[in-house]
Amino acid sequence: MKEYSFTIQGTMTGLNEYTNACRSNKFQGAMIKATEGMRVKVQARALKGLKLKRVELQFNWYEKNKRRDLDNVAFAKKFVLDALQDLSVIENDGWKNIAGFSDSFFVDKNNPRVEVVLKEVG
Repeated sequence: MKEYSFTIQGTMTGLNEYTNACRSNKFQGAMIKATEGMRVKVQARALKGLKLKRVELQFNWYEKNKRRDLDNVAFAKKFVLDALQDLSVIENDGWKNIAGFSDSFFVDKNNPRVEVVLKEVG
C-alpha cells in the first residue's frame, strides 16, 4: 500500500467559523472555501499529477490549544478533499474513491498544522 503525505501549516477554519461566515454574508463563506482550498493546493502541490483511484486518509490535527471542539476542527477535511479533487489527485470524494478517514488530535502551541496521509487501497 503506497502512502503520500503533506502538511498544511497553521490552523484551518473550523465549522463554527465557516457557518458564522455563511450566515453573515453569502460571499464570506465562498471566500473562506477558496482561501482554504488554495492553502491546501499549495501544500499538496507535490501530489499534482498523481491519480489515486481509492484512498484512506489519516488526518493529524495539531491545534494551538484545546479550545475548539474536535468535530469543529475536523470539519476542515472538507476543504482538503475538495482541493485534492481540484488537483485531480482523487477523482471524487464519494464512496467509490474514499475508503475512509481517521483523525488524531494533538496540541502544539508553537506549530499548529494538519498532517494529511493518503494511503492508496486496492
